[in-house]
Amino acid sequence: MAGARARAARTAVISWYKARAGDGLPERLARFAQSLDVPEPRVLLRDQARRWGSCNKKGEVRLNWRIVQAR
Repeated sequence: MAGARARAARTAVISWYKARAGDGLPERLARFAQSLDVPEPRVLLRDQARRWGSCNKKGEVRLNWRIVQAR
């Protein structure tokens, strides 16, 4: 029973962090793009094991949802 509660709590916390990332990160990237006078990127949130983020030539930026835990 304690294991199930711990998993449910972990899932809820991760969901909360992902929601915060989805709310704030695309807006911040849009402001950076505007200040750099480049097209606004498509923002994808991922559960990456080893990277904070990456980008490609198609104008996509993939960010680890955990980045919202950083200062």
